[in-house]
Amino acid sequence: MESRVCPDCGAQMETGVILDFGHNQVRQSHWQPGTAEVATFFGIPIGGGTIKIDTKKMLPVTTYRCTGCHLLRSYAE
Repeated sequence: MESRVCPDCGAQMETGVILDFGHNQVRQSHWQPGTAEVATFFGIPIGGGTIKIDTKKMLPVTTYRCTGCHLLRSYAE
């Protein structure tokens, strides 16, 4: 992955990920096009507002942190 420079202060940015926690799992955040839709099972919403996903369209999110001003910039590359 290419080196990135902070758009605010010009310092180098380091690569990282923002983690999602749930059901005894820790995963990398993902981006999916469209709006959030509640998942259903035979028309009944699945518990806790679970969001419908399309794994074919999901992209992992990489987040860069500025080593100078600590700005975070996230990209679905």
